[in-house]
Amino acid sequence: MFTNEQYGNAVIVKVLIISKDLESMGGVANYLRVFLKHYYDEHVAIETMNIGSRSDEYYKKPNLRIRYVKQYLRDFYGFIKIISGDKRIRIVQVNPSLIPVPLIRDGLLILVSKLFGRKVVVLFHGWDVSFSNVLKKRIFLRMCMIWVYRKSDRILVLAERFKMSLIRWGIDKEKISVTRTMFDGDLVLPYQNDRGNRMRFLFLSRISELKGIFEIVKAAAWLSDEGYDFQLKFVGFGKDIDSVQKLQHYAEENAVADKFTFQGFLDGKKKYEEYAKADIFLLPSYSEGCPTSVLEAMASGLFVISTNVGAMKEVVRDKVNGRIVKVKDSHDLFKKMKWVLDNINTARELGKQNVPYAFSNFESRIITNQIRTIYNTLI
Repeated sequence: MFTNEQYGNAVIVKVLIISKDLESMGGVANYLRVFLKHYYDEHVAIETMNIGSRSDEYYKKPNLRIRYVKQYLRDFYGFIKIISGDKRIRIVQVNPSLIPVPLIRDGLLILVSKLFGRKVVVLFHGWDVSFSNVLKKRIFLRMCMIWVYRKSDRILVLAERFKMSLIRWGIDKEKISVTRTMFDGDLVLPYQNDRGNRMRFLFLSRISELKGIFEIVKAAAWLSDEGYDFQLKFVGFGKDIDSVQKLQHYAEENAVADKFTFQGFLDGKKKYEEYAKADIFLLPSYSEGCPTSVLEAMASGLFVISTNVGAMKEVVRDKVNGRIVKVKDSHDLFKKMKWVLDNINTARELGKQNVPYAFSNFESRIITNQIRTIYNTLI
């Protein structure tokens, strides 16, 4: 458990943030690490608690579900002991995605928190469109979910479209706020201006088919066939233990392995060094909330090519600071990548303009202040 209670003998109140292991890889853990680094309130302290599987179990497939359930039950019991024993905890924050297991897991925490008279903040980090469609069709399932989550005192979502869905389903609109993920402005490195005419594309995210990685390879193969010279680097951890090997094999099958560089998971300064070396950021995902990597790329002066999913419609403006591509459409991605290769100087200049835009809207201190204000309105 982590606490940022550095207030001497002052009597303070607490927010208990419950999430996956903060040592793990991925968007939620990264968001909370940056948030905790920059959060400070002389009256409201943060305490964190892990729930569910731990970071060292990521690739342990055998009996994963059994281990998850056992760990969750231990954590759930620990949560009850904490919430019943520490009266200074006024707010409990849960961090689910709109998928079944996190909804059920955090729904139980919401019910227990309200039973003990605590305020509840829900921050939806992910939003699975396919499961959202299931909820639209299955009235009883949707009613159960809404019955639990409308007990929350504040719900934060990462896109306006998510807010509208919750309102249509019956959540009070006054409880819902749109926020964003954030980047750590202290780590952003200066744009490197020694790249010449060879365009450098960067993909930095989880190596998964759901992130559009195979569409990237296919589009790159068509560009190579037309004689374009470019470099593309993949940075990230694999969804499965052999995800990177599968991607490398697919690049070899499409005769573009010489265009690709594969780098594992990077964090901190090393991650921002990769942004500083690139020109164009690629993230043609099938589904997203508000991916931190896009905001980090913008802060680093990169032009962005992404799909119109999650908050991307609200963050990336076509031909202004990026290009929007259709989901699962390799040919459309090929056309947008070709556009930047044909307009190198324009794309680089527009990418530079992303820097003030990102720092004005998504820098960690701005988002942290928004969340701090929400806490104070609930106490």
